[in-house]
Amino acid sequence: MQVNILVHKDSSEYKFYIEEGHCIAEELKKNGLMRFPCSRGKCGKCRIYVNTIPCDEEIELLGSCNIESGMRLACYTMAKQGLVVTIPKELELKVLTSIVQRPYPYLPIVTEEKIAIEQPNVDDQRSDVRRLLDGAKCKKHSLSLDKLSILPNFIRSNNEGFVYLRSKTIYNYAATSIYYAITIDIGTTTISAHLTDLRTKEILAEHGEPNSQASYGADVISRIQYDMEWRSKKYDGSSPLQHLILEQLNKIIKLFLVKFDLDDVAVISIAGNTTMLHLLCGLPTEHIGKVPFTPVILLDPEFKAKELGLCSEAPVFLLPSISSYVGADIVAAMLAAEVWKCHEPFLLIDIGTNAETILGYKGKFYTCSAAAGPCFEGATIQCGVVGQEGAIDNVFFDEKRGLRYSTIGTAPPIGICGSGVLSIIELLLSHNLMDESGYICYDEKNPLSKYIKDDAFYLTDTIFLSQRDIREVQMAKAAVRAGIDSLLLYAGLEEKEINKLFIAGGFGSVISPKCAARIGLFPAHLVEKVISLRNAASMGALRYITEKSAKKKAEDIRNNTKYIELSCDNNFTNFYIDRMQF
Repeated sequence: MQVNILVHKDSSEYKFYIEEGHCIAEELKKNGLMRFPCSRGKCGKCRIYVNTIPCDEEIELLGSCNIESGMRLACYTMAKQGLVVTIPKELELKVLTSIVQRPYPYLPIVTEEKIAIEQPNVDDQRSDVRRLLDGAKCKKHSLSLDKLSILPNFIRSNNEGFVYLRSKTIYNYAATSIYYAITIDIGTTTISAHLTDLRTKEILAEHGEPNSQASYGADVISRIQYDMEWRSKKYDGSSPLQHLILEQLNKIIKLFLVKFDLDDVAVISIAGNTTMLHLLCGLPTEHIGKVPFTPVILLDPEFKAKELGLCSEAPVFLLPSISSYVGADIVAAMLAAEVWKCHEPFLLIDIGTNAETILGYKGKFYTCSAAAGPCFEGATIQCGVVGQEGAIDNVFFDEKRGLRYSTIGTAPPIGICGSGVLSIIELLLSHNLMDESGYICYDEKNPLSKYIKDDAFYLTDTIFLSQRDIREVQMAKAAVRAGIDSLLLYAGLEEKEINKLFIAGGFGSVISPKCAARIGLFPAHLVEKVISLRNAASMGALRYITEKSAKKKAEDIRNNTKYIELSCDNNFTNFYIDRMQF
């Protein structure tokens, strides 16, 4: 029997009909009303307010104070008639959109031609398409049926116009110039997009927001599992994960078009990890998630936007990937870092739910992906939050004022983000309140010890870093560092020979290199040699469609990169155990 439930979020009310006794989480996911970081009932982050009897798992994950306040977990809440659910207000996630630009040989992959349009008459009965081709002095076109159907009106309403070409083939036309590019980086957690004027090279607008697929899990494995389950039921049409990302990208495209009064853009470039690009294209991800980790495609496919389901006539370029777990976002980061110019050994690390690492030496590249898990993004930390207003991002001790911290946006504290977690651990280590095994040590003579209670370090009455959280960080940082050790072994290099460290991505751009080195995330001698690429994937996506020979450079990077599968590497296991120590 179906029952109706009410869901309140912000100032809106939603009514759903759900089978009685079924979990409400699926309906909340489908409608994108909240994030489910683990999607397995383990993280305790899908918090709602509802009048139900708490189960044992909710009591364990939320604690008595939250339970008494009426807080529950959506993944353990079952539908019953008249159920009223309130979703707490989510503060805005701070998405890294800024990019580091360098000069490069500029040559857009598409060209614009302004043409005169000769009107048809009895003596000139050329087809409308031929008028475009003759005006642009080219022989071929790949216009869609939609564009062909409105071409007669365009020809008879304009004496001049613009055509857009790729390899001397017309694929679009417009009455006014649409010589702009949209570049998109589809991250597991966030999406970053930019609008660039292809004539002036100016980035006109940038936009970032959380990836709407996060309602199905914070990491790629959760989304692969959902995609597999959905496909096993043999539903028709696009999967919910593909539908969500296409809907989100179309909103972003329309936002840019409306803001700058454009009818369309000339080209779209998209980077992302291999799983995100498979989900975008509606390709099955099943074999990415299990041995031998085989994707459907790695090379750089070129689509028409409408073929993908995007609201544009532009060609869409998806950057090439290296493997199932080293994706197009890493190739884009390597373009942004101009790795072909590095003549001494270097590291490039993109730290997220997976930590992709590149070791470059003499034009050869070695790469791996270490399963760091989402702890650096706060998902598996008890009081962890993503980088949003109120997230504690830095902690320090002042002998006169005691324990101090800063928050994003200087807002009241709501939890600890990844950079804050590293900052706390570095503080405990430097004040000898944590030993090398990661165990919190109480020392009554140490003024910071008063913040230690029940095997946790408290920043406020309700926000703390627990011993369990520290173990999560240990496992994550050990995975990253052991990955570096494995690459050094394969390349026949020693740690001290590394001369440069590029750090890409949102988390990498905000962490303190000093804190990261202190906990052993990367070699200590590289602290002064860190180069932050910020949103490297977005910059690489732009260079891919505007830099002379960028496609060849990307392909050369792929061909000269050896991927190391860490799950099958015994050396990695040994390194991992050694690197658990702080």
